[in-house]
Amino acid sequence: MNAQPRQSFTLPHEILVAVDDGALSDHAVEAALDLAQRLDARVELVHAYSVPARTWTLVPDPRAPEIRTAELHRAREAVLTHVSALLGTKHGGRMRADDVLKVLPGRPAQVVLERAREIEADLIVLGGLRRRPMIDFGSTARAVLAKSSCPVWVQPGPPQAIHRILVPVDLSEESLLALATARDLAPRFRARVSALNVFDSVSLAAIPWDGYTTFTDFDAIRSGSLEAFEKAMKAFDWDGVDHDVSFVEGRPADEILARARENDLVVMGTHGRTGFASALLGSVAYEVLKSTTRPVMVVRKAARRFTS
Repeated sequence: MNAQPRQSFTLPHEILVAVDDGALSDHAVEAALDLAQRLDARVELVHAYSVPARTWTLVPDPRAPEIRTAELHRAREAVLTHVSALLGTKHGGRMRADDVLKVLPGRPAQVVLERAREIEADLIVLGGLRRRPMIDFGSTARAVLAKSSCPVWVQPGPPQAIHRILVPVDLSEESLLALATARDLAPRFRARVSALNVFDSVSLAAIPWDGYTTFTDFDAIRSGSLEAFEKAMKAFDWDGVDHDVSFVEGRPADEILARARENDLVVMGTHGRTGFASALLGSVAYEVLKSTTRPVMVVRKAARRFTS
């Protein structure tokens, strides 16, 4: 069998980190700075300040622009103080917060996405995701994950050394791009890559029928899936990266989460199922993101367009 064309991932040169006015994003900042050092990349921190809406009056207040400017200045000073302490502790004052922090007015997701486009960011880093009673993720994280044209790295906890990278592979273009991403990142961490294919027999057994007796040859389907996976992994250009491959049976999200505990980073492709529906119903990527304690890097084909 002929080898597949080499899929490649362009290592990030511009990393954008979304920061809040507290400590929720501190882990994201720390992870981004470590990535920047390993990848020789530039980091920018962006904080979105939602300017409070003014009470409508018949006569506009001529002081409104000055008031909003003052509010934005105070917001920047508060975030700057926090970020300065964080950078000073980790970097001995070598990196001044003034040089890397942008505080911009607007809705957080919109600010992050627009700024990412402006600086041509090739990686967005988010911190821990707030849990909401009715929605798995806060609206900012959902919107960024749904609409970003570049990979998104979610850092739920303190950065740890990355020795093993887990990549769920379903043989889609997106999952193979995720595998290429992990392969190209692995040398920077001296990490091993684990490719995981999950045979989802649960979904096959749940195929609806219209009253007629049906029979599914699971063994044949399983054997065909295993053969296709093994061929794809044999044809994949590993470029000398240390790796292993696994084929298991079960529910994809459950199997990925179980194996994520033995790894230090999960790299996943996404098929572009986005927006409110996916937040409630959950794609595999969203289910992993909301439950794992490991950092997750979500990648997608650059040419794909998404809706919210």
